[in-house]
Amino acid sequence: MSEKMKIYRYPVYGAMATAAAYALDHSLGWELMRFVFGLAVLLNLIALAWKASKWRGYRPVSYGLVGAILVFLGKLSQGAEDLVPIGVFALIAVSLWTAWPPKNPGERPPCCQ
Repeated sequence: MSEKMKIYRYPVYGAMATAAAYALDHSLGWELMRFVFGLAVLLNLIALAWKASKWRGYRPVSYGLVGAILVFLGKLSQGAEDLVPIGVFALIAVSLWTAWPPKNPGERPPCCQ
């Protein structure tokens, strides 16, 4: 694979962990799965922040933080369970966007010039 088409794989791992933990939490409903789901969301945020200044900047991290806040608000408040899938979708979408190679891989992101 050429250097130009190389994807950034860590956000993809974070997105897969979040999706798997959401599916298991949704289907099993154990109390332990709430903890695992929280760890997966945290792992996804860490993966977005890892080398963010060299890849796409910190804007995807802030979007991922909004998705994580939606997930935690949906998990912790009664009647707001509909926020969880929206937050998970936001985390996965931001992770896949971050993993995609930028148009000009040699240039620094606009936030870091």
